[in-house]
Amino acid sequence: MEKHVRWLILVWAFSSLSVAECQLIMNDKPPILLGMSTALSGPAQYLGESMRDGVQVYFDKVNCLGGVHGREIKLIIRDDGYQPNAALMNVRRLIEQDEVLAIMGNVGTPTAKLTAPFIIQHKRVFYAPYTGAGILRDQPVDKYIFNFRASYGQELQAIIKHIFKNGIKPGEIAFLLQDDAYGQAGFTAAKQVLMDYGFRYIDELPVTKYPRNTVEVDDAIMSLLDLVNPPKAIIIVGAYAASAKFINHSYNLFPRTLFYNLSFSGATALSNKLAVSSDRVFITQVVPFLAHHSVLKQMFIDDLHEYLPHGVANEISFEGYLSANLLIEALLQFEGVINAEGIKNALEELSVSQIDFGSSLSFSRNDHQASDKVWMLQYQYKKGFIKQVEDE
Repeated sequence: MEKHVRWLILVWAFSSLSVAECQLIMNDKPPILLGMSTALSGPAQYLGESMRDGVQVYFDKVNCLGGVHGREIKLIIRDDGYQPNAALMNVRRLIEQDEVLAIMGNVGTPTAKLTAPFIIQHKRVFYAPYTGAGILRDQPVDKYIFNFRASYGQELQAIIKHIFKNGIKPGEIAFLLQDDAYGQAGFTAAKQVLMDYGFRYIDELPVTKYPRNTVEVDDAIMSLLDLVNPPKAIIIVGAYAASAKFINHSYNLFPRTLFYNLSFSGATALSNKLAVSSDRVFITQVVPFLAHHSVLKQMFIDDLHEYLPHGVANEISFEGYLSANLLIEALLQFEGVINAEGIKNALEELSVSQIDFGSSLSFSRNDHQASDKVWMLQYQYKKGFIKQVEDE
C-alpha cells in the first residue's frame, strides 16, 4: 500500500508533465495488453470514440510515468460499428491472436450480449462496458464481468422518481425503445421499478420502437399521436441521433410531455442534435457533472489537452478516463502476477478507491459494480444539459 500511495503522489506531482518531457522509462518487461472493441464508425461512432479517447488518455499518462510496475499498458482497439457480429469477431481476434489479458470499454448492450459469453469462456475480464444492462449484472456475480457504472435499473429509479415528483401517474408513461437488446434491457429495468412501486398494468403502457443504427422514429411518433390520451412522460431508451430526432419532431406535438433519456445517449451528443426551445428534456448521468469544478475534473481536462489535444471533454470520455484510472489503481495495489487471472484478482482486492468521485468506488468478490451513483441533468435551450436536477 505504501508503494501505491507514493505512486499517487507522483501522479499529482507530475500531472503537468508535458508529452515532450515524458519520462517513459520502460525495460524489457512485456507490456500489459488490453483490448477494446467499440464503435468507431456508424451512428454510434461518437460514443465509441469518446470512450476510447478517455481510456487512452489515462493509459498514456500512466505510461509516461513509468507504466505499471515498469510494464507499459498497451490498448489494442478494433472498430465494430456497434454491430454485434463484428464485435464478436473483434473480441475473438483480440483474445486468440493478440492475446490480450482483458477486454474493456465496449459500447452497447447488443454487442455485450454477444461478446460477454465468449470473453467469459476464455477466462478474460470484461471490464467497464459502456452499458448499464442487467444481463451483465447477474447475482451472484459472474467472476469475469466488472462494471464501472451504475445500472440502467438505478438510472430508471431516478427517472421514475422524478416523473412521480412531477405528479405524473404510472399509467401516463410511454416508451420509445431501440429495437434490440439495449431497448429491451431498459424496458425490463423500467418495468421492475414500476412493479416495485406497486404498478401492475405494465402491459397496458404504450411502447414504440425504432430499428437499431437508424433514425426511423416517424412511425413511433404517429403511434403515440393515435393514443386517446397523450403520454405525460416518455422514457427513451435509444441512441443519441434517433432520440434527438424523436424529441425534435414531437416536443411541439406533446406540449406538456416530459422526455427522459438514459446516459447511454450521451448528454453532449444528444444536446448537439437537439433543436428545441424546451426545458422538458432530461438525461441521467453516471459520472460527476463536468460543469462543476473539482480536482478530478480538472485533472481529466488537463490530461486530455496534454495527451490528446484534439479530444473532446464529455461525460463519455470522462467515464473512460475514470474507469481506466480505477483499473490502474487496482493493478498498482496488486502484489501478484499481472496476467489474465491476476487482473480479476486485482479488481476484487480493490476494496476502496482513492478516486475523488463524490461517492465510494470499490469492488469485492461479491460486488463487481464500482459505482451506484446516478445524477440527472435538465436541458437548457441552446446551452445543452447544463442544469443538474438536485435529488430531494
